[in-house]
Amino acid sequence: MSYRVLADAYDDMCEIDDWVLEHFGVGFADRTAKNLYDTFEHLAKYPPMGVARPDVMPDPFRFFLERPYWIVYEPGEPLLIHRVFHAARDLNRLNLK
Repeated sequence: MSYRVLADAYDDMCEIDDWVLEHFGVGFADRTAKNLYDTFEHLAKYPPMGVARPDVMPDPFRFFLERPYWIVYEPGEPLLIHRVFHAARDLNRLNLK
């Protein structure tokens, strides 16, 4: 199974990388990015791992918490990564629909 990081998720990843780099340094930023990309690969192999959140986005979108980030994805071939954002953010204010 494969995955594809869509434009919004790519922008999210860049923002995460910039913030982590500024606050915690290169090593931690590299580990954070690697952990997220490893999680994308794992989700591509096991897409049912995430949970549906019909209150936030309709099916078939799923959410997976890779602390401290929510990964919003769409199962399929390839699995589509739509967004990645900090779990402290209010899901209903992100305009995900």
